[in-house]
Amino acid sequence: DGAGAVRVAVGDISGRMWRGQPLPPGTYGLWAPDGFIAVSMHKVTEVADDTGTSTTSTTYVDIPDFSLTFSLDKEAECLLYMSLHASVYSTSSTATGSYQMVLDGIPIPETHRQIGIAAGVAELTGNWWMGSVTALTRRVLSPGQYTLKGQFAAFPGSTISAAGRTIGVLALTR
Repeated sequence: DGAGAVRVAVGDISGRMWRGQPLPPGTYGLWAPDGFIAVSMHKVTEVADDTGTSTTSTTYVDIPDFSLTFSLDKEAECLLYMSLHASVYSTSSTATGSYQMVLDGIPIPETHRQIGIAAGVAELTGNWWMGSVTALTRRVLSPGQYTLKGQFAAFPGSTISAAGRTIGVLALTR
């Protein structure tokens, strides 16, 4: 403020007072006199893959090399996210691919995404469509170990791909 008092701090907030006690060394996040949010963990898996990996499976299967395991030592609000370059292909007039995240093998419904194409008549070379698929969701998770994965499934007659991809978790504690 105009008097020189710190109203907000971002980044290393170690030593800032909270409930009469200084925050411990190594605390990063957002601090204000009436509260703070600390980033307790950020883990990311990135795959730089121009070729990609593909499937024709009509049921969800794990996208190779697209998972991460993380641990929480206390309850945290977690932002789970994935982003990938997707493509669909078919020699018929339609092609559709579905993508989702799963946490410990359980699908996260709000992360379900589809990409597809509906064209008149496919020529001999077939129909291609490419684009980005991104999903973000929030979960409050208890202490423990978790595995987050990306999965994909193809509409019958389609081949779908996932190329350059990122999957991550950002844990926020208070």
